[in-house]
Amino acid sequence: MAENSGGGSMKWTMTMVLALAGIGLQAASPAPAGSGRVSGGFKAPVFDEKGELRTQFEGEGFRPLKDGRFLITKFQLKTFRAQRQPEMTAVAEECFFRQADHSASSPGHLKVTQADGKLELEGVGFEWRQKSGQLVLSNRVEAVLRPPAGRDDAEMPIKVQADRLEYDSRLSIAIFMGSVNAEQSGRIRLSCERLTATLGVEGGGFERIEAEDDVRLALTEGAEHYEASGRQALFIADKSSEGNDRLDLRGGAQFKARGLEGGADQLLITSSRKRQAPTAAATPIIFEAQGQARLRMPLPVGSNPGKTNWVEIDSERYTFRDARADFQGRVNARSENQWTLRAGRLQVFQGTGTNRLERIVAEDSVEIDLIDLQSRGQLRGAKAEFEESGGWLTLAGGAEWQMREYRGKGGQVRLKVTSPSPDVVVAGGSTLVLPGQMVLASGLIPDLSGFQAKPVPPSIPLEAAEAEIQSSGMMMREGRVTFSGPVKVKTPAGTLDAQNLNVVLDEEGKRARRIAADGNVVIRQNQDRMEALSVVAEMSAVTNRLDRLVAEGGVKFLSSRSQRFLRGEGERLTLTPTNQLALLEGNPRFTTESGLWVESGEPVHWNMDTRKFRLKDYVVSGRGDSLKKTRGAPSP
Repeated sequence: MAENSGGGSMKWTMTMVLALAGIGLQAASPAPAGSGRVSGGFKAPVFDEKGELRTQFEGEGFRPLKDGRFLITKFQLKTFRAQRQPEMTAVAEECFFRQADHSASSPGHLKVTQADGKLELEGVGFEWRQKSGQLVLSNRVEAVLRPPAGRDDAEMPIKVQADRLEYDSRLSIAIFMGSVNAEQSGRIRLSCERLTATLGVEGGGFERIEAEDDVRLALTEGAEHYEASGRQALFIADKSSEGNDRLDLRGGAQFKARGLEGGADQLLITSSRKRQAPTAAATPIIFEAQGQARLRMPLPVGSNPGKTNWVEIDSERYTFRDARADFQGRVNARSENQWTLRAGRLQVFQGTGTNRLERIVAEDSVEIDLIDLQSRGQLRGAKAEFEESGGWLTLAGGAEWQMREYRGKGGQVRLKVTSPSPDVVVAGGSTLVLPGQMVLASGLIPDLSGFQAKPVPPSIPLEAAEAEIQSSGMMMREGRVTFSGPVKVKTPAGTLDAQNLNVVLDEEGKRARRIAADGNVVIRQNQDRMEALSVVAEMSAVTNRLDRLVAEGGVKFLSSRSQRFLRGEGERLTLTPTNQLALLEGNPRFTTESGLWVESGEPVHWNMDTRKFRLKDYVVSGRGDSLKKTRGAPSP
């Protein structure tokens, strides 16, 4: 500031008077709107239409310039609310002041503080526009934003850095532009190209923050770390001491949390301050995704915990909280090279102490396709539940399934999708269908007429010659199939009824090696019929034909075919088609081809090749069916 020394000069006195006149100084009367005055340095107040002080420019010294501006040193800009309540103070070493529009500017450093402490600003190069109440910082902007008063984090300010700032003091809106970075005590880190902070008009910290253009957010809550990104983000602060802050992220919104990766058109992130010490199973962060919502999460592979598959889920919307995600609206899920799923609603749960998927629950028209080469198939039902620990998938509500060549349905179906072979448990009524192309379909029932697995009649197309097994329950595991009763088998060769049925399969699961039925077994083949308490059939691994059949307990058989006995009874019947022999034991009784009724207390041997019956010392042979004595025994 130029000082008046010695006796002074008339020239300097006139210059100061003209300068003061230029800014409209009126010392003796109330100053009208837009006026200013000097007292002990430089001071230029600005009043509103009601005569209330709104802005005041101050300085220790000033110097008029040729362009009509003043260069003011130790500059201060002060703004006021009603009744002269201090609002904002800006301080600079010097600045240029224009009286005509009460604007101020400088290429130097400026520092701004709010009287209520809700905002602190500083930067290099500034301009004050009195008419709009706008402050512009053009370089190296640094700011401090404080949360609303009364919150538990009110003393944890947000520090902001940016290339440029525009601050509207009347609306209390600060706009940061260019390489914006914001951080709150290591808890929140945010970067974007434009950030708009709306401050409380009457103090109390910021109310909302809007970020735009390449928004990236990192958030730490206790031991949990979260990341999010998008084109736009709106943060609304809850003013209560224990409330929920909300972040509305839009435009290709994405996030990472607890090993998950997600995204949507719109992503709402709610941070609850009620729980300050989150556990692995309970997090204070809630994610709500809307529109083309997607989520990617890790899934262990079988018994190898070191290998991880990924589950990707798409839906119209979902919510993720407390280690649980709830998807709704046209849900599509898929696991790498394992399965795909479609449903109206899907819930996924992460395990305690781990970020990996533990359980999946799907509802509303569930459709699952198994695409793994070992477990290829399809599943349908009203509800499905998958448990990672055992690899079991459970379907209920009109469940239908197909794995490899097998297909079936039941009240509840459980499949072990991680098993290398079909592993199925059905309860509440089971139906299993085998296609005609499977040899097993025609080999489930031993051929009573020829003592071999009856082939599918050539007149029946293979696709129509399927076998069906109905039972109360079924279990298929490790090459064994167990049916619980009542059981009914329908094949091209006939039918079989029993209380229980057990089938041992070959390594490929396509042929039966052993068939065991018990509990009032009834076998029907055209005009042939057999009844027994139990029937066990063993099949040849080479020819798939019957090697041996044993029926026990009240055995009865009936046939009207020529060259065969018509009816027989006993306690045990053994058939060995390989040598064309049959053995009837336990008080056997039977009729011959001509109708001769024979009863014996000894076992009866029957040779299918010679068509002879042998009863210890007697033999029935030929079509005459006469009894002939052997070894000198008396005739009956």
